[in-house]
Amino acid sequence: MNKAHKLFDRMIALGGEPNQITYHALIKGYWSQGKMDHAKEIFESMLSKGVLPDMMSYNTLVEGYIKIERIDVALVLLKDVIQKGLVPDHVIRNTLKIILYKMKRL
Repeated sequence: MNKAHKLFDRMIALGGEPNQITYHALIKGYWSQGKMDHAKEIFESMLSKGVLPDMMSYNTLVEGYIKIERIDVALVLLKDVIQKGLVPDHVIRNTLKIILYKMKRL
């Protein structure tokens, strides 16, 4: 991921403008390594640059936070999906079921 992030930074330094796909690739990469703090930083950078996240980015973050048992953060992200008027897909709906199950277990 270090190499990918350096390439991302270089692209920006050369005047490139990352899109949803570029940001999502980094988010997914950090997610796969369990580095949710880094994934969230990329997500926030995406928002600050005016790039609107798609459902894939939300799905990845929500799943990642559930995986590390940060249900509180996952719920905030799900609330954000609804507030932005995005239509939750089957992945988000299934993820919500997992959250509810885990909450019952706690």
